[in-house]
Amino acid sequence: MSDQGARPNKGRGRGRGNETRGRGAPSGRGRGTQQRQTQAPPGRGQRPATSSGLEEDFPRLGASTPTRPAWGKPAPVSEPQKVVEQTVAEQIPPMPEPIKESVLISKDEEEEEEEKPSQIIKQEFPKKPAMRGSEGRPIKLRTNHYRLDLKNSFTVYQYDVEMKRKSAKSDQDKLISNKTLMRKMFQVLQTKLPNEYKNKIVYNFSKNLFSLIKLPFETSATYELNVENSVFLITLKTINQVTVEKNFYQPLEIQILDLILTHNLNYSCINVNRSFFKEGNDRFELGFGLELWKGAYSSVRPSELGLTWNVDSANAAFLLCQDLIELAKYHYNCDINSLRNAILSDKKEGIIGYSFVEDYKNREIKTKTGGFRKKIKGFGPDPVSYKFEWNKPDGTKKTVTVADYLKQHYNINLRYANLPCIDLGRANYLPMELCSTELKNKKKLDDKETQAMIRKTAVPAADRMKYIDQWTKNSNINQDPVLKEYKIDVNLRMVEVDGRVLEPPDVQYKAQKMPSKTIGEKGQWDHRNSKFYQSIKIEKWIVLNFAFRVKNEALNSFINALINIGDKHGIWFEDPLDVINETRRMDDNQTKTIVTKIMDKYKGIQLIVVIFGGTTNAYKIVKTQGDLISGIATQGVEDRNVNRISDQTISNILLKINCKVGGTNFVLSRENRQLIFFFIKFKNCKEI
Repeated sequence: MSDQGARPNKGRGRGRGNETRGRGAPSGRGRGTQQRQTQAPPGRGQRPATSSGLEEDFPRLGASTPTRPAWGKPAPVSEPQKVVEQTVAEQIPPMPEPIKESVLISKDEEEEEEEKPSQIIKQEFPKKPAMRGSEGRPIKLRTNHYRLDLKNSFTVYQYDVEMKRKSAKSDQDKLISNKTLMRKMFQVLQTKLPNEYKNKIVYNFSKNLFSLIKLPFETSATYELNVENSVFLITLKTINQVTVEKNFYQPLEIQILDLILTHNLNYSCINVNRSFFKEGNDRFELGFGLELWKGAYSSVRPSELGLTWNVDSANAAFLLCQDLIELAKYHYNCDINSLRNAILSDKKEGIIGYSFVEDYKNREIKTKTGGFRKKIKGFGPDPVSYKFEWNKPDGTKKTVTVADYLKQHYNINLRYANLPCIDLGRANYLPMELCSTELKNKKKLDDKETQAMIRKTAVPAADRMKYIDQWTKNSNINQDPVLKEYKIDVNLRMVEVDGRVLEPPDVQYKAQKMPSKTIGEKGQWDHRNSKFYQSIKIEKWIVLNFAFRVKNEALNSFINALINIGDKHGIWFEDPLDVINETRRMDDNQTKTIVTKIMDKYKGIQLIVVIFGGTTNAYKIVKTQGDLISGIATQGVEDRNVNRISDQTISNILLKINCKVGGTNFVLSRENRQLIFFFIKFKNCKEI
């Protein structure tokens, strides 16, 4: 009798031979009254499918770190990062002599700086060993780096920048932080300086400005600028001189070189963090009022090879520039004849058009009359019924409607005078047809938008390399007048490095070895008939179904497949403690409440298998409450993989489950373990 045959049957039909481990038979494990079923109302909406057939990694980038990690272990306490602020003294000392290295000094250390010399740490790169490895087939690899050539060392003058909007009282001047406005102010400032400064000044559109020659003042100067019919003040204060040497680079020097390389890109492209996007180029419709723009990431990097320009493909979603009427029609899913009623009936908390305002309250509204930009506060009366007192250019006053004012002052005849005006705040009302939204990068995408973006941006490595190389050449970086002034050249051929393709290792399972010859070039092999190296017995687990499209029969078949294929891999599943159906329409708070109650009820269980497909943000909520707070392993499955069962998909799900509950799927054979570092290092390289 085999070990498997000696197992107790436990009344579940878990025998071998002609017996099957069924869940639907009356004498087996049918769901009967065990399930708690809450049917979804017919015709209701559904949650969009996630981007992968299996669950995705979590937490995502940018997500806050929970107070408790998976498996209930206390989270390590990380010390807060210390930020060194550069301050400008009220009285600036005379210009110092040029220095060879930059030194960042905190406010608390200024007094100590005068007494003891600063310690300069030279940035050196570890040398590669003289004896290189010899395993594998040698190849050449192209990297997305381009060599930078500094003809000579140079010295720049560093200045602190402060920009304010001028008001009647000097103590009420308002600081400017809008980068678009800062760029325009800097352009106007350059017109006030002599021609000898042209292309010699670079600015990070924040607090730091660098010039190749000294500006025409000693310690500080304030310039008055007229930008967009407003008066602004820009104050420059001398900070330091910095020498950028040809073969010696500190962080500040790298920052300066970065500014030099990308200064003009800020005017020809839209800048999002370190990435640059050109209007009109490489744009794709994502739907949902969004466009996908392709651009490039840019960064100067020091390396063993010297300075390089690191360029990578970048993607961003932008909210479209649209007339407000078209945007409202899209939002309310109606035509122009029904738009008025749709807006007026959408009222909550005293705000007309509440859902529209909530969705677009952070969008800047650009007007076609004055060109000024405001944010929408709500909707008001229509332009025919609303009257105000107009101060006419001849000094007289007249009470007019908005429609009459636009006709008499701007000669504009309204086409849709019945639509409510946009409330721009302080009783400023403007007809919808005279407003449009400004172009804006959307940083946070929902599940549907993320899925659409991934479909557009997932490209093979060869296509990505071709795009990067083409973008770099089209940038005409070597014709940039700023780089010419600083005598910097870019070699437009990708840097090549040596690499080696190693033979795939033998993979060891519990009772068999997967020889390297069965492993394909992409590192893939079939493990469906292999027992895991160390499998775990799962005695306490539950199934939680959020997908209204998954019915009882399909759910029973899926659990049967999980148990039976688990047997083949050596995983012993007991019957699930419970199978819970929560398929009604729920918001995030309801989902969180249900998940929290389930976690509290089944404390100490090993696993929760969750079927997704109908609840907004259910994935994030389950992962946060389960893996990160309660310390319970969770495995997500899409509803389509439950309704259409595939042995390969089930086997892949079991790979993840076994790891999450503490098992080991396979190991490298003993003779191949010494090569593991090299596989990690080179697994994503592409041969030329």
